[in-house]
Amino acid sequence: MTRLSRAVALVAVMLVAGCGSSSKTASSSSSAPPAEPAASASLAPYLVQAGEETGFSPEGAPTLASSPAAWDKGEAGEAAETRRLTEEGFHAALTVHTTGSNRGGVAFVLELGTPSAAQHEVAARFKQLVAEQHPSSQFTIATIPDSHGGEASGDNGKVVANVVFSEGSCVLLVGDEVPSGTDPKPPVIAGALKVYGRTAHSNGVCTRAPA
Repeated sequence: MTRLSRAVALVAVMLVAGCGSSSKTASSSSSAPPAEPAASASLAPYLVQAGEETGFSPEGAPTLASSPAAWDKGEAGEAAETRRLTEEGFHAALTVHTTGSNRGGVAFVLELGTPSAAQHEVAARFKQLVAEQHPSSQFTIATIPDSHGGEASGDNGKVVANVVFSEGSCVLLVGDEVPSGTDPKPPVIAGALKVYGRTAHSNGVCTRAPA
């Protein structure tokens, strides 16, 4: 499958070169907790988990990017996106790939500096998605504020759906590609609803006030 822009997040291989590495060795010092595992743990609830999208399962461990440059490496428009995320107060990003029978997907969470920055980023990402993917239909999820979704033709005759939304200071995306003749929206919507239902009313890293 073709590697596409992260704003059109559909296939399980598309983010491998662009979202940093989670394999760095943790520091042996006991004076402070390692930064990357702490960030991964705090952002992990904002990703889809096993059993939350029919026909899809997480593939491997989530991957952490601790800088905009690591997140954007290899992306189309890399410099402009890195600059925008830096201005928005980028903290970290966590990505997980999902897979199933003849299908693949991705979910990610971007932790930014403020809720207004997250809303700005949602608008920018959905605008890019529409420009690149030309969705045949657009949709929202009524119970998730600031949600924007699109369905379009994907690679090799497949169909794709993505939904992006903000939660506090974070941007979340769930995207799937499924065989032609299959509706891609139900698993995407189900995954987004599970994440939102699990995290929206908790004092998680995305919703608590900055120190």
